[in-house]
Amino acid sequence: MEYAKRILDWLINFKTISVNTDVPILNDTVTFKIPANTSDFQTTDFYRLPPSKDYHRYVSDIDYRIDTSGFYNITKTQIVQVPGLVPATRTIEPGYYSTNFITSSPLFNDWVKIAIAGPNAFKAVPVDTGGFPSSIDLTQADQIQSLFQWPAIISSPSTFVPNNTVDITQSQDFMFVYFSFCKQSTENSYTNAAAIPISGTIGSTINGTIKQTTPLLLGLDSISNPVVRLRDVNNNPFILNTPIIINAKILHSVKNKDVERDSYY
Repeated sequence: MEYAKRILDWLINFKTISVNTDVPILNDTVTFKIPANTSDFQTTDFYRLPPSKDYHRYVSDIDYRIDTSGFYNITKTQIVQVPGLVPATRTIEPGYYSTNFITSSPLFNDWVKIAIAGPNAFKAVPVDTGGFPSSIDLTQADQIQSLFQWPAIISSPSTFVPNNTVDITQSQDFMFVYFSFCKQSTENSYTNAAAIPISGTIGSTINGTIKQTTPLLLGLDSISNPVVRLRDVNNNPFILNTPIIINAKILHSVKNKDVERDSYY
């Protein structure tokens, strides 16, 4: 539900703006070259804006370049205990672990499988490959818990079935983008300037443009030291191990006073 709400919030933020097309439309581009392993980034740039009483000022296009080979669904070392198997301790290092890898790798495939059909489709369930482990201890593997939707300790692996399907992207199907200069980017707000799809592109470099009209903060006469914030669907920092480039195109268009005069008085 929270995921659907975030997407709906993004869609309903499109604005209809009355623009006088008889005059030039000016524009600036705010560029963020976000280093690897960074979710909140500030530049030292400065942009002078035309007055809000005479101009619409809004972000019209958001261009992005993202190398998703830096996407990790495990970001810190995980220690899993599977007594009865050899080895009984599995050390899972940071990286991206796909469903296919989990199914085929000796690191996983003698104690867990991800079903692809049947009543447990897309769920991670303990597997018997010559004997179940006597228990499965994930107390030092919180991200594996989240990935598999498992509790910290499974005392009866032979009968355990999780309630939920695996969350292979750890709720990072979309990268939500917030700008410090946008009306929609108020503190603690779930409203965002863009939602960039990530799932389905892991391992590739994606280039794209999101077109919309996101108003700037009211009364803003300049943009100084702008900040971009990247978040996942749960409003946690979205971090890649590769750089990200985001360009926000800001348009300044003269207001059609005949249409909008009443809004100033």
